[in-house]
Formats: sequence, C-alpha cells, structure tokens
Amino acid sequence: MTANALKQKHNLLVYCGSGGLGLLASAKIPMIKYPYWRSKYRIVTLANYIFSQIALFFKLLCNPNIPRNAIIWVNTLLPFGAAFYGWLTGRKVIYHVHEESLSPIALRRTLCGIAKLTATKLIYVSNTHLQRFPISPRKSFVIYNALRDEFSKDALDHVYVPRRDGVFVVLLLASNRLYKGIDNFIKLAEAMLSRADIQFQLVLNDGGKPVGVDSIPGNLSILPPCDNPAAYYRSANVVCNLTNPRFCIETFGLTILEGMAHGIPSIVPSVGGPAELVSDGQEGFHVNVEDVGELQQRVLQLADDPGLCFDMSHRARLRAQDFNETNYNTQLNNSVEELLKIRYGSVL
Repeated sequence: MTANALKQKHNLLVYCGSGGLGLLASAKIPMIKYPYWRSKYRIVTLANYIFSQIALFFKLLCNPNIPRNAIIWVNTLLPFGAAFYGWLTGRKVIYHVHEESLSPIALRRTLCGIAKLTATKLIYVSNTHLQRFPISPRKSFVIYNALRDEFSKDALDHVYVPRRDGVFVVLLLASNRLYKGIDNFIKLAEAMLSRADIQFQLVLNDGGKPVGVDSIPGNLSILPPCDNPAAYYRSANVVCNLTNPRFCIETFGLTILEGMAHGIPSIVPSVGGPAELVSDGQEGFHVNVEDVGELQQRVLQLADDPGLCFDMSHRARLRAQDFNETNYNTQLNNSVEELLKIRYGSVL
C-alpha cells in the first residue's frame, strides 16, 4: 500500500531482497533486487542478512542515476544498508517502522541505533507502537494503517444484524499463539455452554490445533485460515481481540478494524492498538482479557440487547471510515513533501 500511495505523486525506484516481492509485485514500479535468502538455520539466515545489506549499500552507491535530492524510504528497520547509504550521501531518510519487537536483543539494539543515527523521520502505525518501540521520539510521528478501498467498499455492503437464524456468533481471528488469548477464548466458550444460542468461531491464521489446549467445547468451531476473511466477518455478531498484555501488547489491530468496517462491535484489551481504535462503550468494550467473568458479561450484554448491538455497529462503521486509503495516502505523501520543500526532486 505504501508504494502505491507514493507512486501517485512521486517517481519511485524500489530495491527489494531476492527472497520475495509480496505486495510489491502488483505495484508496477521499477525494481532492482539484491541478494537475500533465508535458511532453516538461524545463524545462516543472520549471516545472509548482513551480507544482503552490504550488497544493498553498494548497489545503491554504484547507481549513478539516483538523484542527489532523492529521499530514501526504508520499509521496516531491517534494510540498514539503504539507511547508511542515505545518511552517508547526505540524503534524507524516512523509516516506516512496522516491527513490534526484534530478536536477538543485540540485533534490535543495533538496528535501533542505526535508525536513530540515520533517520530524518520515523513513521509508526499507532501511538502504542511509538510508545512501546521508541527510537528517536523527536523525529517520530504516527500514520495509522488503513483498509484498502476495495475491502471497505465490500464491507460497507454488508448488512449487520445482531443475530442470524437466532444465533449470536463470537469471532476471534488470531495466530496460533497462547499470548493471543486463545486459551481465554476457549474458557469463555466453556463458561457459556448453557447458552445454545451463542456460538464461538476461532480462525487460526497459521492453522493447526490450538496450542496448549486439551479439549474443544461443543459450542466452538475452529475454522481454516483464508486470504479473504470477509466471509467470517459477515457471519459474526461481535469480533474479539484477546491478546494478553502481560505477554504482548498489540500495536494496531487489523482484524478489529476490518470487523468495524463491517459494522461489527468489538471486545478488546484495555491497552494497545485495538484500544486506540475502539472507545470503551462506543464501538465495543475494553476488557481485562484474563477475566473470563467480565468477558462473559460483555458477550451477554451484546447478545441480549439488539439495540446496543445496532448502536455500536453504527458507531463502528463511522470510526472505520477514519482509516481509509485516501487519508493514508495523503499523510504519506505529506511526509515526503515536507522534506521536498528543503530538498526538491524525485523520491527513491
């Protein structure tokens, strides 16, 4: 999304590791690849990574066609070769930080030190992200992630109802990690077995059986991951994020935002990125994710009050509209144009 946003107004040239292109493959931007590959052995991958950044640095240094006034956009903390190139050649460097954490700790400290030295600006995806992963606060600002226009349009067509065929569905989409609150979600389902009209759906993004769980209650269905989870949102009446803040604090909460775009109320932790998206009692509820009693109370509050569901659904849709692609594109381009006032020209 970042590349597509910038290419609308600026000339782009992308340097990408040979391990893959991901979303850049559809961006139709001139691209130069530098060598990088992963190994099943962590130490080999680390050595390959360091070599790749040396190669990236020299590829940039040996390219005579990069304008002197180009801006270097570094996506994630990892491409430090590009950051060093920009800093050493006197070019402005913008970091777009996505990481929640980095390991080992020596690598994290090194990459953060390089970013602090070389960055002109650092962009974070939420205030929580900035607070949890500070590098150089005076250079930092927040641009929230956004939903693609196509996704938002399809979500807007969805008609939310508090129940379908008399059933209230509680949905959790998460990776198969205990800190994602899978255990508490299953405990919640077990506590509500007496309510046959309330069903639970768990989508594990990486598949498999839930880790650390011995049995699955009869009111919970484990659904397979998919590239487009819209079908899951369309069948849900409330979407949960139960990441345990004692072990991990979410920096954004994309599944919650996607659910809100469909007009679905949310139940989220009281801290972290999801809590920035959802105001307690407005688009959903903030909870202590380890308090199964509180979780049960909030689910029942929604399941037994259609009026509350409709009110929260309306507010959720309105809130989701703040995170649209146009706003995102405008903020990214403004971050570049501020630097172009000083150093006019094209963007790398």
